[in-house]
Amino acid sequence: MADFIVLQHKDNDKKMVWGGKTLKAAPEYTIKSLQNDLKSVGVATGTADGDFGGKTRKAVKLFQWACANATAYAKNNSNITRTVKSAISVTGKLDKATSDELKTWVSNKQITTGDLVIVAFSEFGKIEKSSGFKKIASTSVLENEIIISSGALQLLKDLNSQAKAKKVTIKINQAFRVHGVKVTGAVVPPASKSQHLIGHAIDCNIVDGDNWNNIKTFKNNKASDNAKKLIKKLKELSYRWGGDFTKVDTPHFDKKLSSTEFSYDAKFFFNQRMVSESQAIPKKTIPKEA
Repeated sequence: MADFIVLQHKDNDKKMVWGGKTLKAAPEYTIKSLQNDLKSVGVATGTADGDFGGKTRKAVKLFQWACANATAYAKNNSNITRTVKSAISVTGKLDKATSDELKTWVSNKQITTGDLVIVAFSEFGKIEKSSGFKKIASTSVLENEIIISSGALQLLKDLNSQAKAKKVTIKINQAFRVHGVKVTGAVVPPASKSQHLIGHAIDCNIVDGDNWNNIKTFKNNKASDNAKKLIKKLKELSYRWGGDFTKVDTPHFDKKLSSTEFSYDAKFFFNQRMVSESQAIPKKTIPKEA
């Protein structure tokens, strides 16, 4: 049996370069074969050209990240829970472990997907949609539902719990944001790598009686004591508060995923695609507090 050839950046079928070396004969698995398989599992687009360029390298990294981190995959218009994750490193090279996993996904007709979930506002006692809340344009989402990353779902749970304790109501203005959709009424110009784009952030008002604790309220230092206490508690729970940003963004909370990490790029790709390609987004129920 021939030694396994690790396909990598700058390999090229036409130039007969595989594994970083010029070979006399093509291996059984070429760059074109790889590119077609990457398209099959949903991490690559375009024509299979046999050139392991930057796009192919990123597609390999996306697949590797999904193998190591994704909690679900898509199949037959369903979202299916993954019971076992793979110990694969995100290198951008097609090593043996990645190759074997890719063959399994292709054989089983599995497609990579994101971690967005749908939650009905009725699941929360103290979280409601505001009059300006606009639902995501997806057939999977109903009018009174919110989309968020499962990785930030705890933010909503904690916010609801603290709102109950502080006797305030949270009015959601925005959560997950579709890339390319114009944002109206933004307090600050949207960041190119916003936490909203991966489903890790919410914009809201903290309604305390007649005080809506909105951007004007905070700007004029007229936030209510209950709102201040809620913000303090959320910060203690390691969530970011927009009032601490260099460009103040209030009222805003998020569970930050560093935009300089590849994990952000992966979540952006997979979560945005769940909406743009109308993938199944699972609905989540929230256990009621005692």
